[in-house]
Amino acid sequence: MADAKNAFLLMIHLEFNSIDQRDAWIALFKPLAAYCLENEPGTLGYDVAIADNNPLKVLVYERYPGAMDCAAGDQSHGSTGLLHNITTHTDMHPKQITLHTHKAQST
Repeated sequence: MADAKNAFLLMIHLEFNSIDQRDAWIALFKPLAAYCLENEPGTLGYDVAIADNNPLKVLVYERYPGAMDCAAGDQSHGSTGLLHNITTHTDMHPKQITLHTHKAQST
């Protein structure tokens, strides 16, 4: 595995209108996450978590050795059609999406 002491993190916060909408979105997201972990060499982590204080809020967590690996991953899984499956179902669009990037610091 690549050295992840100073990894690049992409965090996507989503808020949904209902738990059914959230669950439908997560069901489409899981194959994308599995694809990224199995087929993108620069992907160190790719996961989804539901907020413990609000079940309508979701965090997508991506971890890469560096920013260039993140950009390459976005291009790769963007071309698979898996991302298209998630974004074309308008009934599953979150009511809010925010993106944050971070540079991890070794401790």
